[in-house]
Amino acid sequence: GVRRSRVAVHNWVQKADLQPAGGESPDRVAVDQKAIRINDEQYWLYAAVDPETNRILHSRLFPTYTIPIAREFLTELAE
Repeated sequence: GVRRSRVAVHNWVQKADLQPAGGESPDRVAVDQKAIRINDEQYWLYAAVDPETNRILHSRLFPTYTIPIAREFLTELAE
């Protein structure tokens, strides 16, 4: 299976240097994608986190990296 690494996501957050304005729904989120290998096949792991709490808001694994897929991930995140 695929494991989420809070350390990796935290490092993405630190690299992005984003801070939300506050409240339950942050005004900003840190989003990144990373290529990973599972059983010798490459996939793209997308993750969105609240930079203030490092809480994973949404994550999803895709078989490829395209702009429509990125748009789909962001649409799911907004729902």
